[in-house]
Amino acid sequence: MNEIRGIIFDLGRVLIDIDLNRGLMNRYSNGRNLSDLENLRILYNDPFFLEYETGKKTSRQFYEYLNSKINNKIDYNTFLTEWNNIFNVNPQIQLLFEKLSQKYPVGILSDIDALHWHYIKENYSFIKKVKNPTLSYKTGFLKPHPACYKIAAQNIGVPVNQCLFIDDLEKNVKGAIDAGMTAFQFSNYENLISDLKRLGILNGF
Repeated sequence: MNEIRGIIFDLGRVLIDIDLNRGLMNRYSNGRNLSDLENLRILYNDPFFLEYETGKKTSRQFYEYLNSKINNKIDYNTFLTEWNNIFNVNPQIQLLFEKLSQKYPVGILSDIDALHWHYIKENYSFIKKVKNPTLSYKTGFLKPHPACYKIAAQNIGVPVNQCLFIDDLEKNVKGAIDAGMTAFQFSNYENLISDLKRLGILNGF
């Protein structure tokens, strides 16, 4: 195995917790709005949403499309608030990330839309330690496209084969390994620590 010289993290469900049952899902979870709730669930796999995540649609276009799919319409400001009301941070993960960033170049490789990214960046200051994140709405690629990993490595200035990638989805971990990275699947903080120790990443901490 090559020496690890840089660490790249997935964002959602790794660095930042996500609870889709909050925000818009919570708004439409009562008995009167079950059809809207189901339409919202479907929306996350809708080709239009994937176009939004890859920067091919604007936030306003996505809002208008969402409103066209639900019976109980919402105004744009309500959409902004509730679309972003799904995030939380694990203090242990935050502290670990900050420690690692003192020793290694750290990066982010995330399938994410513009609204979610701007919200996270403004509300979770530790994320700003990543100067050049690799975001799907900017690159136009979703994981596990091979280009994602190449760009992410370039963005932290480390060769692909000297990068460690951490993601919660097996397919994205496999994509990273196929691209030449060392990678493992995130499940929880305790297992993350164990995997980092196994790779010698936490030596000297």
